[in-house]
Amino acid sequence: MFGTLALLLLSASSAAALSKSDYEEKASSFLKQQTKSGFIEHLNEQEVAAGRPKVSEKRGDRAWKYFEEQLKQRKAIFSDDDTVAYALPYTHTISRFIPEAWADIIESVLMKLDFTHLIPHEYYYPAKVTLHNYQRKIPDHIISFVQGGLFAFLAVMFLRMCIGRFTNGLSKETIAAARYYDEMKAKKAI
Repeated sequence: MFGTLALLLLSASSAAALSKSDYEEKASSFLKQQTKSGFIEHLNEQEVAAGRPKVSEKRGDRAWKYFEEQLKQRKAIFSDDDTVAYALPYTHTISRFIPEAWADIIESVLMKLDFTHLIPHEYYYPAKVTLHNYQRKIPDHIISFVQGGLFAFLAVMFLRMCIGRFTNGLSKETIAAARYYDEMKAKKAI
């Protein structure tokens, strides 16, 4: 969401947006060719090709509903070669590891927090197309490296926050300062 908003500021006019009628025409013709079972079958092919197990029925239904919602909100990207780029649900990757009910709850909460539908289509769609085109040019291992670095940074920051919040710290100076604070608090000088 935030990446899309930042991209809007940088390149709002980089790609021509489809008019509402053109988009609806492409979406309806695509839906005539694509059925729910065909969509889930294609999704399973992608999962197996990536070395992951096939999606469960609930995961497939969730992905199909998410795809339909993207078409309804004009968020899917129609390429010139008659292909469609779309996002998978937020919980698609982790839903293999958590109960389906949890994935449904997480998904419904995150859908309520998605405010990108408030961005006008003439700004959102060109930014999304630009992001999609750049993403296609970057090798997967570079994206994985960047994501891993961001995850490691967040994990270190979280650990640092937990140590600082729930302990007196790790350094001698921090422990001494905490001890002094506790003594002063006991004397009610603070």
